[in-house]
Amino acid sequence: NASLLGEHKVAGNFAPEMQFTLQQDWLPGISTKQQKLPSGAVTLQWNVVPGATGPFAQMVSANEEGGAPTIVFWASSEVQTFYSGMSDFVSPSEAQRLVGRKMLMPPSQSSCTIPKEAVKVAESGIFMLVSHGPEQNIIYPPRPKDPKVDWVQEWAVKARFVSRSGGILGMEDMAAAGGATTASGK
Repeated sequence: NASLLGEHKVAGNFAPEMQFTLQQDWLPGISTKQQKLPSGAVTLQWNVVPGATGPFAQMVSANEEGGAPTIVFWASSEVQTFYSGMSDFVSPSEAQRLVGRKMLMPPSQSSCTIPKEAVKVAESGIFMLVSHGPEQNIIYPPRPKDPKVDWVQEWAVKARFVSRSGGILGMEDMAAAGGATTASGK
């Protein structure tokens, strides 16, 4: 029953004391479900996260069939991209741009399909789904209304909100395995 809403205070030996109010709570968690299709592809399904700005799915796996190691990286982007930057936090304005470029899925999307070619090589691949969310930026002291007054910032807080889930291809019940649904703030 934890909540991020309300007053926060940060104090330490090497930083100024910070007091601020967060107006955004944790994003709801993501529940994922997977279904292997007759073709061999796997469909990932999840709940739409209210307040999300764009989901992104990825899968990675490796095998050594035939004596040569093979690593497979798959991403839900419709255009070529390397997935590593998409799984970290993406600001709301950047998420909107990336949805337009088809690198992130639209916030209303709740499924995608890992193609059979990737699944064939990666039968026990690990997938992760991230649903990017809002951010709140707080600067102290606030900018003066008079532009002639010097503005010396003492501290800044950047609160980022994201929800994540993941699993292993072919393992249906991640909750039973001790994982699956998480929500986090950075």
